[in-house]
Amino acid sequence: MNIAGDNNEVSWRVLKAKLDVQPNLELWNEAYSEFHLKRIQLRYLTPIELLGKTRSNEGEGFSMVALFCTLIEFLATTESGMNFNVNIRKPRGQENVDGFEYGQGPGAAYFKELLTRNSSFHPIVPPGSVEDFYKNVRCGLLHEARTRNGWTIVADSTTSPGPKPIHRDSISRVLMDYLKDYHARLVVSPDSIPHTPLQAAFIRKWEHLATP
Repeated sequence: MNIAGDNNEVSWRVLKAKLDVQPNLELWNEAYSEFHLKRIQLRYLTPIELLGKTRSNEGEGFSMVALFCTLIEFLATTESGMNFNVNIRKPRGQENVDGFEYGQGPGAAYFKELLTRNSSFHPIVPPGSVEDFYKNVRCGLLHEARTRNGWTIVADSTTSPGPKPIHRDSISRVLMDYLKDYHARLVVSPDSIPHTPLQAAFIRKWEHLATP
């Protein structure tokens, strides 16, 4: 089972064993680039960039924003080391006993928290508009294939973007800005045992992804 390009669960377990015994800067950079970045690049960034090269303005922007929306919860839960379990329906803060699984409802909280907290996303979603964006863009696109309440998806060339524009041509840059920030926060204290909280969360997420 490939989990990040050609890397599979065996590749991850080999790297994790090294991180658990003697972590260093090189190993943490490998974990970030060969697993986290590669998975996001292949499954999200490259498709968004390819769609962005299409200038027909006949729907490609909707696909770009939908991909953006489906990625945010993953980024947020990677930072916290939380893993989705379809069988859990308890609210956030009342998850299973180990505290690292969540169900269908609490995903909204992780989505909104990351967009509010991390300024990298503010060019796409201003911090005061996160709740509105979640309801009328994220949920609108995923449930009804539309945006609502004045939100419009626009290209940089749009002359009249409307009151709540979502600049599709900024999505790749915004995501890369976030990933650079996350990388800088992840790869610190490389020789520390135990790991930093962010590093421990990373390991929990990737252990989950490496489990069939």
